[in-house]
Formats: sequence, C-alpha cells, structure tokens
Amino acid sequence: MQLNFETENKENSQVLLKITVDKGEIKTHYQDFLQKAQNDVMIKGFRKGKAPLSILEAKFKKNILAEVSNKVIDEAFKDIYDKLERKPLSYTTPRMEKFELPELENDYTFELIYETEPEVKIGQYKGLAIPERKIVKIKPKDLTENLTRYQKQFATIEKKDGPIGETDIVQVEYKAFDGEEEIDTKDNEYIYMDKDYDTYKLAKDLIGLKEGEEKEFEKKFDKKAIERIAGKTIKFKVKIKDVKSELLPELNDELAQKVDKEVKTLDELKEKVKGQLESVAEDITRQKISDEILEKIIETLEADIPQSMIDYQLDSYVKQAAQQMGGDEKRLEMYLKYQNKTIDSYKEEMKDQAVKNIKSSLILKKVIDEEKIDATEDEVKDYLGKIAEKYKMNKDEIYESYKKMGTLEMVKNEVNTNKALDFLIDSANVKKTTELSLSEYEEKEAKEQA
Repeated sequence: MQLNFETENKENSQVLLKITVDKGEIKTHYQDFLQKAQNDVMIKGFRKGKAPLSILEAKFKKNILAEVSNKVIDEAFKDIYDKLERKPLSYTTPRMEKFELPELENDYTFELIYETEPEVKIGQYKGLAIPERKIVKIKPKDLTENLTRYQKQFATIEKKDGPIGETDIVQVEYKAFDGEEEIDTKDNEYIYMDKDYDTYKLAKDLIGLKEGEEKEFEKKFDKKAIERIAGKTIKFKVKIKDVKSELLPELNDELAQKVDKEVKTLDELKEKVKGQLESVAEDITRQKISDEILEKIIETLEADIPQSMIDYQLDSYVKQAAQQMGGDEKRLEMYLKYQNKTIDSYKEEMKDQAVKNIKSSLILKKVIDEEKIDATEDEVKDYLGKIAEKYKMNKDEIYESYKKMGTLEMVKNEVNTNKALDFLIDSANVKKTTELSLSEYEEKEAKEQA
C-alpha cells in the first residue's frame, strides 16, 4: 500500500499517529466495493448485477466510502505496525481522531491516537547500598513443623473429657453483642484452637474450659477487623458443646509412604521435604532483596504510566483471585460481599500494588536494555528444563511444545527478567547479612502484617 506516516509523542504516554494513503489506493478500493455492491444489491427495475454504477453511486456512495475508510485504516495500520518505534500496548485499541470520509480525488489522511509503554529514566541501579540482607535457612525446627503437618493430615479425632488445650477442636454456640444489640449468633461452630479460622478469633479465650461450661467476656478488635466489629469492643456469651483432640500417627516409614507414594522410607521423605523447603527459602531470600533493591530504584524512576496499564494489571488481579475460587467471578463477588467489598473496591485497594508492580517491570526492562541482557537458547532450555523436571516431563519435548505454540519469546523474556534481577542482586553493596530460620521469618512477617 502506498502511504506515508509520522508520529508525535503526547502526554500520558500517548502517541499521535498520522497516516496519509495515496489517492490511487482509495480509488482502487472504492471501485472494488462499488463492483461488489453492483453484484450483491437489488435495485428496483434492474436484474441483480445489472444496475448501472452511476445509480449505485448516487444511492450508496457514502456507505461505500465508509467501507473503504474502514478497510484502508485497518490495512494501513497493519502495514506500518512493524515500523513504529513506539508500539501500542497489546491490550489497548487505537482510537480515531477527527474521523472523516475519504475523497476520491485526494490523498486520505487520518489520525489515530494510542497508548504505549512509557519512556523510562532511572537513577543509579548498580552497587546500591543494602544495610542488611536477610537470608532464610532451613533449620531442624522447620523440618519438624512440616512433618507434623503431614501427621495432622492422617490424625484421628477423639472425644476429650478434660480442659480445652491449644491444639483441640471445640464445638461451641455463642452470641455476639455490640452494646445491647445482638449482632451475631451461632448454634454449632467448630473452632480449631491452633488456627485463626473463626471470624472473631475466640480460641485464646476458650483455653481451659470444659464441655458444658459457659463463659461471658468482652473482646476489643482493632481497625483491621471486618467492618461491623472494627475498632469496637464486642461482648460474647459462649457455651462449650463438645471438645475433641487430635491423635497424631507415629512418624515412620508407613506414614511416609502414605504421604508420598514416591518414597519408601521416612528418611527419604525427610530429604525430599528438606529440598522443597530449601527451594522455598532460596526464593524468599531472593525475593526480599529484590524487593528492597527495586524499591530504591523506584524512588528515582521517571515514567508517565498510562491508565490502561494500571487497569490491565488490576483486571489480572481479579482474574487471579477468581481462579483461586474455581475460576468463577460470581463466587469472588460473593466472597467480597461478605467482607463488605465489591470488585471495584477490591481494585481500588490493590491499586498501589498494581502501580508498584508496573514500575518494577519497567525498571527491569530498562536494566535489560542498558546491560544488553539477551538469554541464549541454552539458557531458555535450562529454564524450561526446570519446569519439565517439576512436572515430570521431557526437557526437549517441553521446549518443542513451547516452540510449536510460538511462546518461546515469552519464556525468553522471563529468563531475561530473572537475569536482570540477578544482576541487580550481585551488584548490590550489602553491608551485613542476617540468618533466619523459615519459621522465624514467617513469625516476623505475621507480626509485621498484623
């Protein structure tokens, strides 16, 4: 197609694209559509396909020019796409500025405006000073706690006559009051004493009670609690209906085989679990220092992030949340409704995180460009090899599968991103390191988030 184009950068990472198509192209397309109209349209007084073109033009010229415009705009944009220095975001659609029908005797000029990735400037990113790096290591306590979880999966439940302990399962009935107003009542609720599953976190208030006993008490809730009790003091009347305890099976070869059919002995299970925990610890260690480095670089970032990037990121959060509920967005809506939230309020809540993730992604792309990071075919194969090992697939087969689907470039981008993170971590100027066990790390994180 004979055309020329020019671009102009606008505010908010928008690009104005001006395209001029040669009038010869317009005439050719016009004649094609006119001929098609002659073949397809019935005109009173003429057989199909025999109506004079002059009559068709008089009756349908504007409609035909509109068809020409649509086709020319579409073809012209496709024709120049690869030549655009700043391309549209893949999840957005360019919009027309000042739409006008083409004229047969003139070149056809039209303007499109679209959003693109922002131009990025960052400050120093090499050798950033990190006061302290926390390294998570697997200690015997971590292994013991994970093996205990497996024991709990195969535990038996027995009725208990004594006082409630910290690992028991308690059936209760209760009423909750805000002042004199009853706000909730339950006839049969099970409270797992070593977990925080129940709405009001009553476990600690029940320790020492026995079946049949009753207790009245008040409980102060902070502002992070669900809306109807946030910041309030709630009065409870609780009756213990039943108390049960868990009997854990012996930790031996027989249990190990129930837990994992691929192992035959307890020692094999321990080695496998330890390897899995070490992988988790490595990921946490890497993630913590990555986050700290990226936060420092974000402070220096200059980038005009378009709203469509934020909206796309927020939509992805909603899809992920829905997938965790079986892929059903209606179930997600019901879950949020119980927390006095909506999809829109959830998005608003996640907006800061979305912006942070976008900024981190832009920074890593900038580092990839600046450091000319380019993953080799072998590095891509090694990356896919780890995925293949995890899912017990053949390394070469999974590579060929990705290649056939045309998604190897996406995998290469992931490898490049990981290499950029490694570069930032390796170049960081760490002042001191502190070792934490996995359980110590999780306890500390829980306290910080409380």
